[in-house]
Amino acid sequence: MRVVARRGAVVMMVVVAVALLGACKAPGFPGGPGGPTASPTDPGTGGPTDDPTGGPTTDPTEDPTDEPTDEPTPGPTDGPTAGPGEPGSSDGVEVSVTIEPGYSMPHLVETSLKQARRALEREGAQTVTVVDARRGGEVRGAANGWTVCSHEPAAGDFARASTPVVLAAAPNARQCR
Repeated sequence: MRVVARRGAVVMMVVVAVALLGACKAPGFPGGPGGPTASPTDPGTGGPTDDPTGGPTTDPTEDPTDEPTDEPTPGPTDGPTAGPGEPGSSDGVEVSVTIEPGYSMPHLVETSLKQARRALEREGAQTVTVVDARRGGEVRGAANGWTVCSHEPAAGDFARASTPVVLAAAPNARQCR
């Protein structure tokens, strides 16, 4: 169960990273730097211009080339004319992805504080705080015989290892509010 939850967490983080990377605009793709732009139009006719000074033409290229050219294409193309740069190159956008272990928060209500701490340690929780369910305030010391009355995050919620866990506990279950 824990392996499935961790795989799910990793898959979700990868999906988010891919979505973030997909939002970046690569050179040569529509909407990105160096991507195709709209052709100029003749204000009189609304159609393409026949500008002999190097502007776009209405004649399509008959013979495609195998190598990229230095000149822009004369009009819109069916697909991208250039791809992203070489591996390791950057278009000025830096993306950092941190994959942190996570787990599904176990149901700890009505368990001993000692058992709850052990379960959270197995899951990889880094910060666990115990508060007195009757009076509030942090409980210092062992208090291992106490009973967990409630906890945050709730049972079944996804928690990262760095997510602070708060256990509200009392000396016995009858004292839980």
